[in-house]
Amino acid sequence: MPGMNGRVLSQRVAAIHPSARLLLMSGFAGDALLMPGTTGPQPEFLQKPFTLAELARRVREVLDAASPDFGASESQAA
Repeated sequence: MPGMNGRVLSQRVAAIHPSARLLLMSGFAGDALLMPGTTGPQPEFLQKPFTLAELARRVREVLDAASPDFGASESQAA
């Protein structure tokens, strides 16, 4: 993504759609600490390399998890 990394994108998505379920992935070990210095829920993270089965399992976990609370419900954001 030219001009934007996954952390910035996830912050923008969370600001627009607080109940969005996010799963970030990266091959860089430093990305495991997604947003140091921020409070509240962090997006889920999947370290590369991973198998297709692991990706499917993690996506299912994220979809099945309770919606994150980023400080406002969708009804408050509207």
